[in-house]
Amino acid sequence: EYEEISVMFLVLSRTVSEAQSRLANVKDEQIKDEKREEKSYSVLIEQLGQKNALLAKAREEIEEERERVACLLKRIELLDLFEEQNLQMQKEVERYKETVEESSKFQTQMKEKMKEAEKDYEEKLVQVCDALDNTNSDLVAEREKVVALTRQVESFGVVKEKNLLMENEIQKYKELLEESEKCRLLLEEQISQLESDSKENIREFCSKVDTAYAKLAE
Repeated sequence: EYEEISVMFLVLSRTVSEAQSRLANVKDEQIKDEKREEKSYSVLIEQLGQKNALLAKAREEIEEERERVACLLKRIELLDLFEEQNLQMQKEVERYKETVEESSKFQTQMKEKMKEAEKDYEEKLVQVCDALDNTNSDLVAEREKVVALTRQVESFGVVKEKNLLMENEIQKYKELLEESEKCRLLLEEQISQLESDSKENIREFCSKVDTAYAKLAE
């Protein structure tokens, strides 16, 4: 496109030069014709008319060439504008690509964090469940001991002192049983709290991911 414009400019310059040369030649001819008195007035008038016609034609050609120059200049301005707009569009495309890459990286990081949180929650839940199972087993064993002692007290007649000792021992086992029950309830509360905290953490992660996507969409 630029080579075509350059060629057109060269052609235009040559045309203008030729027109100017013609104009100069016409003027020289007019001066020479005036000095030539041997020619008749009618021939002089006719030649003058012809030369005026040539002069008018030359002026028309010059005006046409000027219009072509103006048109070419406008085309050059449009080409510069299009080139600038193209560069801006390329920059916008590069910026969009970078935004998409950052969004993909952020999404991958959020998924990894959510997987880690779920894994940690599952591990803690397994640990608490194991502790609860162990506590329940101990509680069952203590209850069996209390039942056995109670049956022994009921089945065998013992002296009052031994009975008191047995009752004291039973009381101790009852206290142990109560402590075990409290421990079991505490573990159940811890499990419930752990589940609630884990769900809250997952909701927070999801909320952060949604917020991040909303910002990227803006």
